[in-house]
Amino acid sequence: MTVFFRRMAIVFLFILCLTLCCSCQTTPSSEVPTTDTPTTEVLVPNAASDFDYDIFEKDGERVIRLIRYKGERTDVVIPDSIEGLPVRILLGVTKQNENGYTGVVQGVFEGTAIESAYIPSSIRSFGLATFAHCTMLKQVEFAKGCGITSLSTGCFEDCTALTRIDLSPLTKLMGTYYAFRDCTSLEEVVLPEGMTIIDEGSFLNCSALKSLYLPDSLEKIVKNAFEGCIGIESISIGKNLRLSEPGLATVIFNSPALKRITFREGRESLDGYALVSITSPVSVEVPASVNVVSGNTFFNYNTMTITFAGDCPKMESEKWLGDVIVRYNPDKMGWDNCDWSAEKGTLTLEPIE
Repeated sequence: MTVFFRRMAIVFLFILCLTLCCSCQTTPSSEVPTTDTPTTEVLVPNAASDFDYDIFEKDGERVIRLIRYKGERTDVVIPDSIEGLPVRILLGVTKQNENGYTGVVQGVFEGTAIESAYIPSSIRSFGLATFAHCTMLKQVEFAKGCGITSLSTGCFEDCTALTRIDLSPLTKLMGTYYAFRDCTSLEEVVLPEGMTIIDEGSFLNCSALKSLYLPDSLEKIVKNAFEGCIGIESISIGKNLRLSEPGLATVIFNSPALKRITFREGRESLDGYALVSITSPVSVEVPASVNVVSGNTFFNYNTMTITFAGDCPKMESEKWLGDVIVRYNPDKMGWDNCDWSAEKGTLTLEPIE
């Protein structure tokens, strides 16, 4: 009997050890959080006490307006609701002048030492200079579904530590008036599809900006939107940007570092004086969808190489201006009897081997 119980005890201990070992196994690799997944700490919203705020009625809805950030956290997660009401507006501190006009005199986060900001989908509008002069701000994330239509004047002005910003969640974005002025470290900006205009001074003096991908929805770029962006090396242009817009030439094509311009498929014509003032040797790619070209479009002060992917397009003006090398596919139609010439400078037709 004693031997029997002894054996049963041994079996029991073996099963117990086996169970403990299994329970101590690591989490399967498929469940291990990746480095791209935000930590729980990052997603914890700031407490309501971190803000001065008020309750405001807008379009028949009672909403929260944030007035001023007074918290100590440098990684800010804006709450989507306070007191059970949606946080809709990043208003800022307001003051009434002697004429009775009330305006914003200080942005919600203006001049604070925050390093990152998460903006929830509940937010609908920004006040003046919301993040202006936040010189420690390195990261901004917009939640999907943000209904923001305007970033407001000087919204991110002088955020000198910001290197990249993704605006793609803001599909209804229209206003960017001087929004990123003097963001001197900004190297990359992702613009949303659906955006139709880039306002005056939007990226003024963003000298570190290296490339631009302009969405197909974009129709207009206002004067000096990219003035002082002396580091732009490449520009990809969608099908709807109006190249004949007055002043467009001095908006984005006068960077001394510019090397490459790509017109994307879907555009049917190249017209106006869009590429006037180019002072660096530039390579231009023209898609097969382009069937009409104006010679004046490619006036330049340096050597330009233009590669056509499709058939020889109709030339509205047979005279080209500047020193231009035209590369083409000899298997495409119309190139064997092309009679283009240069009015000033030289034009060289060069088949692609």
